[in-house]
Amino acid sequence: MNQRKRRKKRYYYATSQVFLQMLIILLVILVLVAAFLIHKTSSGGFGDVEIIGTDHTSDSDSKETVDLPDLGTITVPPAPLGPIEANPLYDGFELPISGATGYATLATEVREGPADQFEVILNLEPGDVFTILSLAGDWLQIKAGTVVGWMPSIQCLVNLPDVVPSIAYNNTNAYRSLFRASELKINGITGEKLYDAKSFNPRLNRDEFIMPVLIPAAKKLCAAQQSALKFGRTLIVYEAYRPHETQMTVAKAVKAMAQVNPTVYGGLNSGSWSISWFIATSLSNHQMGFAFDVSLGNVTEYQKETIGKYSVNRVTAYDSCQMPTEIHELSVKAINYQKPFPSSQKTGWENLPLASTMTGDARLLRYICTGAGLTPLASEWWHFNDLDTHTLVKNKHCMGNFYTSVCVSTLPD
Repeated sequence: MNQRKRRKKRYYYATSQVFLQMLIILLVILVLVAAFLIHKTSSGGFGDVEIIGTDHTSDSDSKETVDLPDLGTITVPPAPLGPIEANPLYDGFELPISGATGYATLATEVREGPADQFEVILNLEPGDVFTILSLAGDWLQIKAGTVVGWMPSIQCLVNLPDVVPSIAYNNTNAYRSLFRASELKINGITGEKLYDAKSFNPRLNRDEFIMPVLIPAAKKLCAAQQSALKFGRTLIVYEAYRPHETQMTVAKAVKAMAQVNPTVYGGLNSGSWSISWFIATSLSNHQMGFAFDVSLGNVTEYQKETIGKYSVNRVTAYDSCQMPTEIHELSVKAINYQKPFPSSQKTGWENLPLASTMTGDARLLRYICTGAGLTPLASEWWHFNDLDTHTLVKNKHCMGNFYTSVCVSTLPD
């Protein structure tokens, strides 16, 4: 009997040891799976990511001088990581345009081939979404639903993060607007979500803002970003396309505020400046697709990210640079130049006197963007236009009569 009990006891002991070992193996497997999933998420799910960053906190009193050709020397805080290698470009973009999301600017005929003599197989309405397959000269091959065809490339807004993923995107109007007038809150605008413009992006495998812009203008902003990286900075894009309905809502609120608040009225109407310099009261360049609201950030961390078979240095953390005001401050406090000049004036502004409030970082932003072929707006340090693209669209420009909240991007070829 005792011998049988001892055998039974040894059996239970052996069984418990086996069970314990299996439990340990299971826990190890779970830890490895969790580590893999965390790595996959951080990498965008498409490949390895090398994180480059710093714990360095810049001394606010620390400064460095930067020599800018034709503009002399400016003084700015040093970039924490120093120069960052610019990304390789594919026809002017960090990623090929194939697989990017596009939006029709106008009622557009989609044809069987890349020329007007081909048969029309689909009619797009303004704002209709599609996936770009290729770019051939002035024509885009697209896929809209199940239809594959060709359309004029100048009638397409491309989603900027799909082709320039290294930029920091922060469309505050899509979640909490920063619009203020003379640093005062605008009723119904400041702190409010003005429209939807963020979605899961299958190409990037993350939630990202939707930033539609005309293709030639997007290439110029891409060039500006490569220049910013060389200075250890990144562009921060706050807005590109802005729906016309939103434009009018903000303009109406600001005009109403100016009628009852002398401080706001004085901030909008001073010397040669008037309200239309700070918020367009009709159609603006944002609706037409060739305007950007941008700032600069000192890069503190970036990732070498793989998207499909392509690799991009993508900024993942930054400290905002010192600018004359907060973004979207509607008053003379935000002016770029001492006096206005026509927003359609492509040249002749280069040597005009800048506003005394222009910081070193604001001057650097101006240098980076104008060096890429963009034109500054005299009244807003953050606003730049692509007047070459304005010329291309002529009278066939977007009216801004739609919203863009859908992303149908795929991996690039």
